[in-house]
Amino acid sequence: MIGELIRTLEKITVDRTSIGIEGVPFSGKTFYIHKNYNCNKFYNLSEHMLFQNTVPSFVTSPWPSYPDAMIFRQAYFLNLEQERWNFAKNISQIKIFDRTVLSIIGYLYARTLLLSSSKEVWLSVLGILAEAIKQKKIKIPAQIIWLDTDYSLILKRAKDNERGCEDFLLKKSTYDILREFYRETLSLLHDNKLISLKIIKSE
Repeated sequence: MIGELIRTLEKITVDRTSIGIEGVPFSGKTFYIHKNYNCNKFYNLSEHMLFQNTVPSFVTSPWPSYPDAMIFRQAYFLNLEQERWNFAKNISQIKIFDRTVLSIIGYLYARTLLLSSSKEVWLSVLGILAEAIKQKKIKIPAQIIWLDTDYSLILKRAKDNERGCEDFLLKKSTYDILREFYRETLSLLHDNKLISLKIIKSE
């Protein structure tokens, strides 16, 4: 499955004026951005910032029961990512992406492996992503910073956060799958010279 994703991402447009912050939910992405990029040189493109929190996050939105609805759900969030990149093209500062398209795909990857979601859903969503990449509607930042955060800290932050999170994302098995997803995917993208990668270990 990772191989299929990498082949899809091989043709993605790399944006040299942006930095992406990645990690599992509650890994500290938003805090890291506010701590390190809080000046006029940078523009923070947080998740759904265009919609003033009027749309759900993919980490809190319910997971449907039927394959067609699963595909529609992921397509919806990929469309929001396209809107974010469309907005970003008019920004002159260095753009800081709180999550990238990899978060959306990683979520589906974990669902597919752990909850026996249909492989056809995975392939269909990759097809939608491939079309968005072809049309240059979804890009990837040239630099990715991955916050590799300890599981116990994830649980503590989730408990302290009022926003909440889907129970599935807080399971140790999900954490392990997502951590491996980021490690393998980001390493391959780096090895293929698509991105530069910085790993910050948070314990």
